[in-house]
Amino acid sequence: MAGSLWREYYFSKGRLKYVLAGKGKPIMFLHGFGLSPYIFESLIKKLAENYLVIAPFLSEGWRKTETGKIADSDELIDVLEELVTSLGIDKTIVIGYSIGGLFASHFASKYGKRTEMLVIVDGLTSFSDMNPLKIAYRVFSEVTKDALVHKKLSLALVIYRDVIKNFVLYPHVLKNQAIFFTKARPVEQLSAFKGKILLFWGGKDRALPYQIAQEYKKIIKNITLNIIKSKGHDWFIFNPEIFLAKFNRFVNNS
Repeated sequence: MAGSLWREYYFSKGRLKYVLAGKGKPIMFLHGFGLSPYIFESLIKKLAENYLVIAPFLSEGWRKTETGKIADSDELIDVLEELVTSLGIDKTIVIGYSIGGLFASHFASKYGKRTEMLVIVDGLTSFSDMNPLKIAYRVFSEVTKDALVHKKLSLALVIYRDVIKNFVLYPHVLKNQAIFFTKARPVEQLSAFKGKILLFWGGKDRALPYQIAQEYKKIIKNITLNIIKSKGHDWFIFNPEIFLAKFNRFVNNS
């Protein structure tokens, strides 16, 4: 990824891969299930023009020093806080896409004093039980269809490459994330965070319908909701310019 630094963070409990790009106000970017920061290269490059972007490889997990085994998703939240501290960052904007939104809301609820703003993109669970495998299937069927519509087959191939690689090399991480998904309590977590919450949602998201976002908006008063009409779950991947325009406008007016 041009203009960025690929790094491994070593700490007392293990190590974690991440991308570091740009300079300025910090943003921690948490990607979706089975993906990697490389899929969001164009978005990260644009953000890095004005921000310091930290993008961990969540699908590869982090390995414990003592055993070499990949740790669970709950422990990852503490590792992310330790990573932010190691970079000398006091507070950061946290952006989470898809399952990354659940990690982001968990981080903000636990480390509210370290979170300047919480930004979630198509990334909260329903109030009823949801099957993560069915959701994953709907997501990747959308990706295939929209790749043809947007004529971005090369990006779709990168997505499938990363997903297949992560399923083959890091199945335990993805299993942990699926468990994390089913056990998540985002209403409790978002209610615990008193800062600004910016919520973006595709109006035609079939994996996680936008009505989910509307329900959260009714319950949690500090949410600003943006419905991206005519866009599905993967609009954030194929149309990052829409997010950038709305995000920058919100930040500049805050």
